[in-house]
Amino acid sequence: MRHTGPESARGSALVWVLVVAAVLSLLAAAVARANVFGLRSATFWQERLQAFYAAESGLNVALYRLWELRETLPAPGSTDCTKSPWFESSPNDFPGKPDTGYRVCVEEGPGGRVLVARGYSGRSTRTVRLTLRRPRSAAEYFPEDRQENGVIDAGDGEWEWPEVALPDLAPPSGTPEEPELAGDPATMPPGTYRYDKLEVEKNATLRIQGPATIYVKEDVRVKDNAVLEVTGSGAVSIYVKGDFDLANRARLVRTQETALYVGKGVKWENNARVEGSGRLLIVLGGDLEVENGVAVNSGASADAMGIYLTTDASHKVKLKNNATFVGGLYAPTAAKVEIENNASLVGATVGETVTLDKNATTAWDPRVQDAPAPEAGGTGGGTWVADWGTWNEE
Repeated sequence: MRHTGPESARGSALVWVLVVAAVLSLLAAAVARANVFGLRSATFWQERLQAFYAAESGLNVALYRLWELRETLPAPGSTDCTKSPWFESSPNDFPGKPDTGYRVCVEEGPGGRVLVARGYSGRSTRTVRLTLRRPRSAAEYFPEDRQENGVIDAGDGEWEWPEVALPDLAPPSGTPEEPELAGDPATMPPGTYRYDKLEVEKNATLRIQGPATIYVKEDVRVKDNAVLEVTGSGAVSIYVKGDFDLANRARLVRTQETALYVGKGVKWENNARVEGSGRLLIVLGGDLEVENGVAVNSGASADAMGIYLTTDASHKVKLKNNATFVGGLYAPTAAKVEIENNASLVGATVGETVTLDKNATTAWDPRVQDAPAPEAGGTGGGTWVADWGTWNEE
């Protein structure tokens, strides 16, 4: 027999209350768990983002130390930045976040040295890698897109031109003094030597046989039909603290790769000649004057010649009075580059300001991008070029 009285109704209502209470409890527990998970997730992503920005900060500090402070890139160390960092952040770098910072180290990678910046925040770590490489050719200094319609496009502040610095011009201790030279032509055998000054007088010839390294305390002067010839079976490097002058039909002839590092100025004048088949690199710490019928690399390819001025803004470059120049001329911070009075340049030039006047001409030669350029070992100023195409994060 079914009962439908008040007691039965109260029992049914109690069951529904219990069911609703259970459901609400489950919903409350789910909401609480969701809130906890959300807080943990938000904290995780916040720490992850902070770790990434910390890594980027470390990378930027490394580039600043390399390019602005001119620090030397350390040798590659352990791949674990926690064990052998080049440098790391200090507690003051991230105020209010004692568990946030970065460590930076250097690895050896397939494309060059690699800057590794490892950022951390809380339990999160992020790593950013950037491959560095030294300029390997003149393409770093004479990019094709800076030459337009055969006319020189001067530096305008929008391009980050690589810097060039002179190496140490002093001979290492124990370098022997000048060798005894005899005969005509006088011949300097392969080796390493130092001189107070080096002069090749009227109608004389000095033949340097490579491989050779020569340090000159004062000046090198070749004049009055004299010849300085670089030959032999290896490269020749000449370090000159003073000036390097050619005058009055004097000639610099090279059949071997030759590098000149000149602390002061280069002045070539009065029908002097710079010629030959060997590649010639000149890194210069003073003014460059090429004038009065001088022919530099005339008849040769533009990729056989490169002249690079260091970053002193007081430098001046003059190519004038029927002078001809074939090759690359790089002077991004020189006070003025002047090409005038029937002078001509075939190849490329870079300068803060470049002026062509009085029938001067210039033409772009793409082969100049293969010209000799300063490399490692001091002639690149310790700079490393960032290869942004290899930037990656982890």
